[in-house]
Amino acid sequence: MNKRRENPYPELSKKIYSKIDLIIREKKLTRYKVAEKLGLSKQAFSGLLLRMKDGEMPKLATLLSLQECLGEVIIFFKL
Repeated sequence: MNKRRENPYPELSKKIYSKIDLIIREKKLTRYKVAEKLGLSKQAFSGLLLRMKDGEMPKLATLLSLQECLGEVIIFFKL
């Protein structure tokens, strides 16, 4: 059974969702087009966004792929 850990930072997930949603709208993209670029079905991408909106953090690899796909900085790490 695949049990997910609870996200200790649900507000961060919601802020990332808002940023992604804003970028998609500003670039006049459809969720279908973004999903297609990511190699996901529209349903899978919509589900990902819905879970983020509800406070669930996606995998780092997913966020990095989205960042690359959208050509915008979503998350930044200063190492």
